[in-house]
Amino acid sequence: MMHVIDASEGVFDSGRYPEVQSLCVRASHDNARPIGIGPVPEYQATVMNLARVIMPRSRAPLDLSMIDEDPRHITAWGRRPAHWALRQPARIDLSLVLLEGLRFNNAQSINQARSLGMFRHIAFVDAHDAQSWIQAGLPAARVTVNDPASYTTVTSETSRHSRRTVLEVGDDEIVIMPIAAPWCSLDSQRLAFLLGMLRVNGYRATALVPSNAWRLAGARQFCRRGGLGARLIVIDGPMTPWLSACDVAFVDAARPRQQLASVIPRGAIRVLVAQAQASGVPVAIAPGSLLDETKSPAGANVTEELRPLLNILEQKTCAPTFAVAENCS
Repeated sequence: MMHVIDASEGVFDSGRYPEVQSLCVRASHDNARPIGIGPVPEYQATVMNLARVIMPRSRAPLDLSMIDEDPRHITAWGRRPAHWALRQPARIDLSLVLLEGLRFNNAQSINQARSLGMFRHIAFVDAHDAQSWIQAGLPAARVTVNDPASYTTVTSETSRHSRRTVLEVGDDEIVIMPIAAPWCSLDSQRLAFLLGMLRVNGYRATALVPSNAWRLAGARQFCRRGGLGARLIVIDGPMTPWLSACDVAFVDAARPRQQLASVIPRGAIRVLVAQAQASGVPVAIAPGSLLDETKSPAGANVTEELRPLLNILEQKTCAPTFAVAENCS
């Protein structure tokens, strides 16, 4: 079986989730080396264990001697790999896994649904995602919804102590892993503000943030000038290998700009949530988030949005400690 993933990080609303797709492939086949749709830096290709990187518009036939997997079955992970797979010579079987749902049922969405309907098997990890594509015209008979836990795997055997030593965090410090898809959609400035609110509540909390997070410069400025002791640790590379160092994961409320997105990465977020839970990290889901089934309005009350996170922290055995201000890392 040949796996093709979208290996390049995209802008907001691009539908590119390379880390999530890489996790899913490793969970499906331990020794699989997927083909990555580029462009992607060489170091990223090494980290993701890619067999080959190809450009999205390439029509050249694959050099099968460079690929270890069986080329008679292609599984495409995402929209760009799907369109690439459909341009290849006839295969025995074509499968597709989509980690996002459609927000707008417009002409473009209908055309995409008709095109992707050429796949024999189409899997989702969220029922809402599947339903939105079916409403746009994807054949319901070819659609299945899988448990997101089936796409999780152990990403690292490195101990909690070793990871926290590298991050230079103390045993009494709460380390938070935010969850966002794509990672560039994470509002790091708001996350820094929420850390400050946790400090006000007596919790010495630190958050990991990806290097391509949104408003990272503003977050660092807030950390330095806010006076609340908020601290961010910037990760350059995959985020999930650091789960073993974390005490809790947090799915924040959706921000207003996400209402403009044509796709909703609910499935990708569910995979990250399942990965955190498989790693033994509890997950707090804020009201108003994309996973919120009650459709609570976002932004009305910060305390209410923080409550699921506070509930988990209150269950920790260590008592809250009030912290002095620190510089942002």
